Parts: sequence; structure tokens; C-alpha cells
Amino acid sequence: MNGDEMPDTESQVEEWLGVVQYQRTFYGIIGIVAEFILDYHAYDPTFDESAGAANFRNGLLTVDVDNAQSFISALNGRRLTSADIDSFIRAPTEPDLMVFIDFDAKRYVHSYHDMLLEKYVPKGWKGVLGDPRQELRLRTRDGLT
Repeated sequence: MNGDEMPDTESQVEEWLGVVQYQRTFYGIIGIVAEFILDYHAYDPTFDESAGAANFRNGLLTVDVDNAQSFISALNGRRLTSADIDSFIRAPTEPDLMVFIDFDAKRYVHSYHDMLLEKYVPKGWKGVLGDPRQELRLRTRDGLT
């Protein structure tokens, strides 16, 4: 680059790591921050659904229990083993777990301080800024894996 060109923002997009609990099963997911906003309509009411919504999370603008499996698929979800979960729980900070989404309890916990993601959850959900790793510890202490 000679300084006049725009950087390739596509390659500079930071991906997040998250864990989802759905029907008492845990999945690892990866996506960009926008993909972790469960109620995209609440976040951006002006989003033009006709201009690319089908490419965004497989067309899921609001994610809830009814379309959880499609959301997990859209973010390349992978079922976590007990060993995977143990490694998340035991690791103090790495890998950086940014979000825990519990579809069973309708609870969303994120650790991103730059945005109020907890405000953009479906009606009837509880969203909080907190420690997703601690939330995973709480959810697995009863042997739900």
C-alpha cells in the first residue's frame, strides 16, 4: 500500500469465540461482533433486509429458541466435548471467550465493554455484561455436558 489506499478491512475483521447452550448441549461458535447481536432489528432498525440479509447469519435477523439450530449452523457451530468445556473452564483468559448464549435459560452474557450488546436480545431474554467463562462454569457444574 502506498498510503492512499484503504486497508483491506475484510481481512482485519476480528472474529469472536462464543459458547452456546441449546437443548442441554454445548457448541462452540465463531463470528464477528455483528453476528453475536441476537436482535439485529433492535440494534439497527434501518437495516435493509433486501440488501444482503440472506447472507447475514443465513437470514436470521432476530435469533431466539425457535431458530437456534440455524444460528448455530450459520456460525459454524461445533458440538463441544467434555474436554473442550473443561479447557474453557480451567483456562483463566485464553482463548478469549467473548459470549455465552444459553438458549435453554434465555440468557446472554458477553464481555465486550465497547458496546451494550446486552440491550439487543429478544424479548423475554436476560442480557448482561459479565464473564462468559464464569457463566459456562455455572452451567456445567450440574453435569449438563
